Amino acid sequence: MDAPSDSKTGLGEICDLWKISYPLILSALSAGLMLFCDRLFLSHYSLKAFTACSAVSSFVSFFQLPLICLAWTIQVFVGYQLGAKKKEVAGSYVWQMLWISLASLVVTWPLGVAMGDSLLHGTEVEIEGQLYFYPMMAGNFLFPFAATLTAFFAGIGKTGINIAVISFSHLCNLLLDLLLIFGWDPLIEPMGTRGSALATIIAQGIQCALLLVYFLKQTHHKEYRTNLCSIHWWRLGKILRLGLPAMMGKIALLFGFVVLDKLIIDKGGDYLLMTAVGLTLSGILSCAYEGIGQGVVTKASCYLGANRPANLYRLMKCCFFLIGAVQLLLVLPLLVFPTTLLTLFVKEGIRLDLLRSCCGWIWLLQLFVGISHALQGILMSFGDTLFVMSNKIITFVLTDITPTWLAIYTFGLPASSLWMIMTASCAVDCIVYWIRARWKKQKALSQAPSSLVTTA
Repeated sequence: MDAPSDSKTGLGEICDLWKISYPLILSALSAGLMLFCDRLFLSHYSLKAFTACSAVSSFVSFFQLPLICLAWTIQVFVGYQLGAKKKEVAGSYVWQMLWISLASLVVTWPLGVAMGDSLLHGTEVEIEGQLYFYPMMAGNFLFPFAATLTAFFAGIGKTGINIAVISFSHLCNLLLDLLLIFGWDPLIEPMGTRGSALATIIAQGIQCALLLVYFLKQTHHKEYRTNLCSIHWWRLGKILRLGLPAMMGKIALLFGFVVLDKLIIDKGGDYLLMTAVGLTLSGILSCAYEGIGQGVVTKASCYLGANRPANLYRLMKCCFFLIGAVQLLLVLPLLVFPTTLLTLFVKEGIRLDLLRSCCGWIWLLQLFVGISHALQGILMSFGDTLFVMSNKIITFVLTDITPTWLAIYTFGLPASSLWMIMTASCAVDCIVYWIRARWKKQKALSQAPSSLVTTA
């Protein structure tokens, strides 16, 4: 990316940020849409299957996301080897992470079974939840495996293959969802939540197979030595030393989500339904903000690399403009026509009235989510990742888990209070990140240009 120009107008800055962000938004939207359709199909199969699948999603993420976080560090090693003119070593680093992914099954499967037995036992979603959770645990290694290969192609600049393969696997997942969830009489019986899990695992296996075939092409053998698949303990150790701190931070954060979900699952009823529908909607609605946040990281890093930290204020104004535009688009589905959106999941009745009552909070939550992603992008550009992760863990415990426990078990507040708590928690996050970002900017302005810390 070229160094940013100070002569650009506000509109030019907004267009630049949009050009960077929209491919990332499309990528996030692709994954979000897949999960949204998955939950949508289950809601039409059975409301109990839908709530069960949504409820155990944090349990699945607890095993899945930390390994994906570790796998993405491969992009750092690939990029470094390319910069050092040693690209023939890149393939060996990729293979080390592929072996780690395969070996992870030895740990994640027994832990997953034990976790599923203990957390779901005696709950109203025990059977349906286990039907989804156990197949996902059996195929858990496929997710870091695919993330490793996509990180390699991103590192060498071949993002097109990632987009093509991921899009194809998502399409396979949707088709398999329809086939396995609802069945195909008389050949395949409806499998509900188990069918949803099997569809995801099969589609992920297809993605891994296609990426591996392309990774092992003859041209990559010659250029990156992708045929050298032996275990190299020193390189494997380097990957773990770099990736384990971030991985452990992710585990700590996700453990908080497991605790929160356990509280809601044990309570059951409307609390479970409210969380399932709300998280499904938030997952698809927040995709734009994930892309914008990554765009902010790129632009802010470029400004810092050009020794122009003063331009961060202008960048944030452009970012807030995009956030405002997205919020205006969300007014229609969440505030004007919420019933139309909610009837995708539930039919008319008392529960629909209950869900409609929290749509305003979900809209407000999305606003704070957008601001939070933007401010995190600024802090990430300063390399302030430890603060971001620490703040997420601390505020989640203090402003999410604790208030939720008090609301449900001490004060007996209605299910709609869950989204009030989540909105307030995200607002606190924004305040903390805003104070930290202002401090980092002032510190950067007071430093000599040569001493600025920038991200590579």
